[in-house]
Amino acid sequence: MTTQTGLTVKAALLNGHYHTQGKVSNAQMAEFNPTHRKICPQWNYIIHQRETES
Repeated sequence: MTTQTGLTVKAALLNGHYHTQGKVSNAQMAEFNPTHRKICPQWNYIIHQRETES
């Protein structure tokens, strides 16, 4: 879909069953280290894979 001003928008619906209402511990949140993007950083971020211990 393209708006009158030229903005193109795409969306997709993913059918499936997803776990909701899950609880995240403080320890899990401490390990969560996202890279926030400049535009809407509270919603737009990248989650990087954790380093594994050898």
